[in-house]
Amino acid sequence: MPEDILTTVMAFIYTIGHWLGEKIVELIQSISGVVIPVTIVDAIGLLVILTIFLAIAEVAKKAILIIG
Repeated sequence: MPEDILTTVMAFIYTIGHWLGEKIVELIQSISGVVIPVTIVDAIGLLVILTIFLAIAEVAKKAILIIG
């Protein structure tokens, strides 16, 4: 059962990362006209997810410093 939950969560994260990667690549291509290979879409999306996670962690860290 826990493996099923982990698989589901990882699949969800991958799906969100892929979708974000597609949107970022489309944005870059429309602005610059540079053709970006499809093979790096997933990597870009996962980097966006990691960046968002780190930004949230940094804000939480600062909030704890202010409160504490």
